[in-house]
Amino acid sequence: MAGKCKHNDPHPLHRATSNQRPSQHILDFPPFISPLFLSDEYTHRCGATSNLFKPITVGTFTPSHRVALAPLTRCRINTVHIYGDHSVEYYAQCASTPGTLLITEATIVHPKAGGYAHAPGIYPEEQVDAWKKIVDAVHAKGSFIVLKLWALGWAASPNLLAAEGNPIEEIQEYVGFFATAAKNAVEGVG
Repeated sequence: MAGKCKHNDPHPLHRATSNQRPSQHILDFPPFISPLFLSDEYTHRCGATSNLFKPITVGTFTPSHRVALAPLTRCRINTVHIYGDHSVEYYAQCASTPGTLLITEATIVHPKAGGYAHAPGIYPEEQVDAWKKIVDAVHAKGSFIVLKLWALGWAASPNLLAAEGNPIEEIQEYVGFFATAAKNAVEGVG
């Protein structure tokens, strides 16, 4: 049963529990939302009129609110840049409120574009398969996920990269790395 805020304006993210008066409610937010936004004062003053709680079209999909998971590179991947089951669970938990938009952590587009230990990749089939499990889990929750593609360049750890200089000729090669990674994400993962 949907709750109503004190402005008498029902909102799809509000849900009343059986022991609450109609004017009391909690917001059903994704678990990564700050408790500040869950306070009665904030929701009564801002919740009914804020665009934050209204749908928005992003590309070809429409999240049910404007709260998104920012890309957080967590460095919880194995040494060959492949996700494990704990990452599937993490992204599924972040997607627990249907209609939530998740932006993945930075994902390496090619071995030559790496240089950051324990960051995900999307270049061999094993990595694509691991991403597929995550995307399927997020979609099963009714939420949306987009991939942040990454080439480290100057941000890479010098200890993990060979000293090859910085030739201009590599620019087109890196354009190809990003194109292949995007194709893997769209066609291989979904």
